[in-house]
Amino acid sequence: NTPTYRKAMSDLALVYYNTGETGLAQESFKAILNQFPGTEEAHSAYNALRSISVDQNKVDEFIAFSGSLKNPVQVENNMQDSLLFAAAERLLINGKLKEAQQNLKNYIDKFPQGRYRIAANYNMPIVFCNKAMWKVPSLTLNMW
Repeated sequence: NTPTYRKAMSDLALVYYNTGETGLAQESFKAILNQFPGTEEAHSAYNALRSISVDQNKVDEFIAFSGSLKNPVQVENNMQDSLLFAAAERLLINGKLKEAQQNLKNYIDKFPQGRYRIAANYNMPIVFCNKAMWKVPSLTLNMW
C-alpha cells in the first residue's frame, strides 16, 4: 500500500492498455480505484477507464461503474453528453456506420438539447447516405 506499489500497479495497467490487453487494463484500473481511492493513481485510472469506455462504446457501463465505487462519482449530465457523443463520433470515424447511426439516435433521444445536438443531427443523414451507398451496385460503363 506504498506509493511505489500504487505506481507499479498503475504502470502495469498502462502496459496492458498499450499492448492491447484492454480487459486486463480495465481490471487493473478498477483495482486501483477500489484499493486506493483519492490518490493520484486513482485519478489517472479513472481517466483511463473513461477513455476506454469511449473507445469501446461502453459509456453506460462506465457511468454505472462510477456510481458503484467506494467513493461514488456522480457523472454529471454535461459529461454524459460529451462521452455519449464522443463514442458515437468514434464509431463514425472508424466506419462502423450501423453502430454510429444507433448511437447518434440514442444521443439525440437522451439529449435533445445537448451540447452536440447540431453535430449529431448533421451526421445522421450522412451516416444514412453512406450506408445506402454501400448497397448500390457499382456502375460499369461498357464503351465497346
